[in-house]
Amino acid sequence: MESNCSEIVAKYFEGKSIPEDARFLWVFDLGRIPFSHAWKLQKELVEKRSCDQIADILLFAEHNDVYTCGKKLLSSGTPLKNLSGIPFHFVERGGSETYHGPGQIIGYPILKLRNEEKNIHRYLRNLEEVLIRTVQDLGLPARRNDGQTGVWVGDKKIASIGIAIKKWVSYHGFALNHSTNLLKFQLIRPCGLNPESISSLRKLLGKPVDREVIINLCLKYFAEIFERYIIPGNEFT
Repeated sequence: MESNCSEIVAKYFEGKSIPEDARFLWVFDLGRIPFSHAWKLQKELVEKRSCDQIADILLFAEHNDVYTCGKKLLSSGTPLKNLSGIPFHFVERGGSETYHGPGQIIGYPILKLRNEEKNIHRYLRNLEEVLIRTVQDLGLPARRNDGQTGVWVGDKKIASIGIAIKKWVSYHGFALNHSTNLLKFQLIRPCGLNPESISSLRKLLGKPVDREVIINLCLKYFAEIFERYIIPGNEFT
């Protein structure tokens, strides 16, 4: 990926006016991948990004059933319930416990934050804004909920956000429920909430939404809000 970066960038943006200080974002859709593999990959990419071996990257993924538990749950010492054989991982992101599985769009931004971007509160609000505009374009009145990171439609939470920062490089990210099996949330208190407060695009719209449509909207608003030029990656190597 690193060796032919300049050539690909030049070809992709040929004929377009690009500022000299432009920042590029490589985008890869990993498809269905075990959470443990994506977690390992993120940590490898963070190390490479921190020493400028690679550009910023946004990974999209979907996982098999898995529960993850962030720093908030670890620090509270709250015991987990019987998770019906579904694997769980204690991870370094913020927040508490949540579920990932089929029917979710997971986004893992590996961004080197610079200058005014070095503000974790601002970074979280920007991720929320990407998802709010995406969901609004799909016809739902998405909003923030004061004091609770994530994206809501009415009193239903539709997207969760949990991040980690190392050497001012971001990892972990967001999960947007589009056709998720909401019963999987019943075994935990997702983000410390009543499981009944979690919903999905399909349930709220009353119809399915194509995954590619959602990802394209996310990319549109990610590029605008984070001021990056998108470069689609054909395959991840």
